[in-house]
Amino acid sequence: MAYPVPGGRFPGRPPGGPAATRKAPQEEMRALVLAARSVSGSVRAFVLLRRYSGLAIQDTATLARERLEGTLLTLRRGKSGELVQVDLPDVVVEALAAVPREGPHYFWTGKSQPVTAAKLWARRLTAVGKEAQVAKFRSHRLRDTFAAELLLAGMSLEDVSILLGPASVQTTERHYAPWIRSRRRGRGWWNIQTRTESRW
Repeated sequence: MAYPVPGGRFPGRPPGGPAATRKAPQEEMRALVLAARSVSGSVRAFVLLRRYSGLAIQDTATLARERLEGTLLTLRRGKSGELVQVDLPDVVVEALAAVPREGPHYFWTGKSQPVTAAKLWARRLTAVGKEAQVAKFRSHRLRDTFAAELLLAGMSLEDVSILLGPASVQTTERHYAPWIRSRRRGRGWWNIQTRTESRW
């Protein structure tokens, strides 16, 4: 399934929400992307891809170039085996196109185990978080942001669960229930904007 990718300004955590569901507000994302760009274009592309695809870090680290056609990303989730399609915003596609071509993958030489590549990128993203001065940054926050903003935009819990690829809808609900739009209606604390930040 393909879908629009939302962006905008939201608080980082819903009132009373657990730490596991914290998302990155717009200012925090901008700081992360700028810090990543100061390291390299590849690191910037990795951050943007994880934010706007919801890929697990190992799936991101080992992504093959052939999986992207135009703006459409198609692959099977590593853990669940679920086939998903994500329509990426232009800013992500352009960042990926600028990643130096050194093999069939964007961020992986293929010489190490996938889990090793994932750990390497996790360390890189932790360093980006420190450079951006984002307190208690975890790379999983990019994936949390992807899920939370889709739910705020009105996507069903079932569809978000498929895109994330966890074991069940119940798993997704346990982590992201505070962000479900229908359950927050009338609370007056979020404002959706269906755009991406062109300056990234």
